[in-house]
Amino acid sequence: MPTSNKPSWTGKNCKLQLLFDSAPKTIDVKTWEITQIGKDHSEGYNGEDRNRNQREVEAYELHITGSQTDTTVLDMLVQDADHDDAPVLQLNKLHGMQIYPRGGKKAAYMLTGMGTIKAGWKISQGGMSAINAFDMTFIYQYFKKTQ
Repeated sequence: MPTSNKPSWTGKNCKLQLLFDSAPKTIDVKTWEITQIGKDHSEGYNGEDRNRNQREVEAYELHITGSQTDTTVLDMLVQDADHDDAPVLQLNKLHGMQIYPRGGKKAAYMLTGMGTIKAGWKISQGGMSAINAFDMTFIYQYFKKTQ
């Protein structure tokens, strides 16, 4: 038996915004996925009939795929790599997300804290009429709900 008769939100109900070096970047995201990275611990103690369990959160990964009408993503990746090669602090990055569930309410979230682009990003172009594609993962320290 369903617990709600409301439809789930879809991609058109979600907006993802990237701030790169404190400037907004418009990137055409097709898919995104946030993964919590951490360790689970389970320790047995003398005389207890069950282990004590806990979780240690290490980071959050934001994986995005999409395509571009210009070279914004490629320029951003080159700028980030050039900056990482220089003896300076890394560029500031954060992702903001707004979700508009059906029913009129809005929810906003942010990925912050030493954001970095994970090695292994890809930009590809197929044949003459194929649309370009990018695939990249950002790693952040925090994922929080905002106002």
